[in-house]
Amino acid sequence: MQNYYFILGIFKNLDLLLVILARVLGFIIILPAFSNRNIPNIAKIGFASILSIIIYTNSSFSYSISSDTDFVQFSLILIKEFLSGFIMAFSVYAVFSIIYIVGQLIDQSIGFSMINVLDVTSQLQVPITGNLIYMAIISMLIITGGINYLILAFVKSFEVIPINKEMIINNDSIVQHILSLIANYFVFGAQIALPIVGTILLIDVALGLLVKAVPQMNVFVVGMPFKLFIGVLLLYVVSPMFSGVYTILFENAYEAILKTIRSLY
Repeated sequence: MQNYYFILGIFKNLDLLLVILARVLGFIIILPAFSNRNIPNIAKIGFASILSIIIYTNSSFSYSISSDTDFVQFSLILIKEFLSGFIMAFSVYAVFSIIYIVGQLIDQSIGFSMINVLDVTSQLQVPITGNLIYMAIISMLIITGGINYLILAFVKSFEVIPINKEMIINNDSIVQHILSLIANYFVFGAQIALPIVGTILLIDVALGLLVKAVPQMNVFVVGMPFKLFIGVLLLYVVSPMFSGVYTILFENAYEAILKTIRSLY
């Protein structure tokens, strides 16, 4: 009998459940580890539906559809909720995507700039080194349970931002937050890649001096394989540091989603 009343309550407030589902779907669709296209869409929708029901049953909402709300107005509310969830997840995605910038800088230094792989998430060509590091970082995010904390922070957004109370249009604070987020992490990406890029730069200088001393030497025949070998060796040496990089990225991603939530309300 209790299950009967629970199901009846869901169908009685189906409009509220759909609004919650719209925000959850906007968040899941771009969240790292869930946005991969290898994950079936039915699995994403199923997870979003289960999470929406959990949020619905464990939270108190004052939102209700008035009798004057027509289909167009309700559709706009759904779009607004979807965009708010998408913006929250984008702040997390922007933090972790800085790894691709790191990979691009490293690939240009060691000679992999012409080798790209297809990222199934964005359907774009991404640097091979960046893709390798990105998969390692996302694996750490799943293994350490960091993805659970990001989802929990998103769930708290329903308490901070009441339904249909987001400020998306003409919201200067959210625009400034996203732009500053992207700008800051360009600098952070350069700092991560600096040990390898700096070492390769010193090798380039040494090869230049060597060519001046021995003009008969073909620098392209000697230099390219040598830089490739040193670059791969350095990646192996600094690979234990990726756990520290992940910790910094996760802390910044968690802080970014909290700031995004505050900026939307």
